[in-house]
Amino acid sequence: MATENTICVLHSLPRWLPRTATWLHNQVRYLPENVCNHIACESTENLTEFSIKNLHCLDSRTKLSLWGDCLYRKLRLGFLLKRPYVKHLLDVATRYEARILHSHWGDWACRVAPAAQQFLAR
Repeated sequence: MATENTICVLHSLPRWLPRTATWLHNQVRYLPENVCNHIACESTENLTEFSIKNLHCLDSRTKLSLWGDCLYRKLRLGFLLKRPYVKHLLDVATRYEARILHSHWGDWACRVAPAAQQFLAR
């Protein structure tokens, strides 16, 4: 949770962290002390090289929630589901009281725009 003087920034990206994006690891690690960083992603790679606190990966959801999503799709009720990553991003943003949602890469920002719109509307 963010304190009164802390700003919670939620970074959104597809994978944490490809070797071509090492700059992002440094950016997140060296922000000022009053910035609390959280990273939301769909999958991870290179964790031994680029470990980070506050990493929230969609792949780590419980098998039960993934099974439920699969069941809805098989019953052709997938339209009732929010896109899984959008829901994941909203859950993390709400849980940690994010004040800034920073999507890395323009095409990714377009994909998560619905989450940003829903988050702003709350």
